[in-house]
Amino acid sequence: MGLLERRLARTAVWAPRLWRPSEQAPAVLRAMAERMLEAPDAVCLGTDDAVLLGVRRGAGVVVDHLESASDDPDALARLLTSIPADAGEVRVFTPVADEVRLAATSAAGLATAGRWWVRDLPVTLAVAANLAAPRPGYSLAPAPPFHDPGGPIAVIGKATSAQELVELGVDAAARDARVAVVIADAGSPLEALAADAAYRPVAELRAR
Repeated sequence: MGLLERRLARTAVWAPRLWRPSEQAPAVLRAMAERMLEAPDAVCLGTDDAVLLGVRRGAGVVVDHLESASDDPDALARLLTSIPADAGEVRVFTPVADEVRLAATSAAGLATAGRWWVRDLPVTLAVAANLAAPRPGYSLAPAPPFHDPGGPIAVIGKATSAQELVELGVDAAARDARVAVVIADAGSPLEALAADAAYRPVAELRAR
């Protein structure tokens, strides 16, 4: 649990609003880790220094926790390469500021498949009763229980221009969203639009 709580503190620095820990975060993480350890589809690997917790989803494994007490990327890479080959595709969510996890996933042969681009949204004084129907192009998702960005998260998966991304964020902010996240395939036109709209990359999905 100490490693998971350390992860919370670190990610809060990397994306202060999106990944701000909730008050119940330690208890939630503990419960989630305990459930994962007992789940029949869990993948749990570890050494004295490092731990990997993942779950089989679809035709592969999603690694939820990958931590080393000594920040040793080689130790983490060894855990990743220890996942059985018949487990299928291995996917790891990696903050772009996490140099240890980036080095570990690269050493284990994982490549960037997608990125999360984030923009904090302003607080608005819009009255819900006066709002028109939400603009198409985004959805509002609740934050995970261990994070508290101050409201729902606007998740955007497509746009045709940087201006549209800005306008989608304004529309979402009027509905109490505090953060907008553009989820884009690596190298896609949507990444260039996100950069032009002042979104910043905060995480990568790495896979092999």
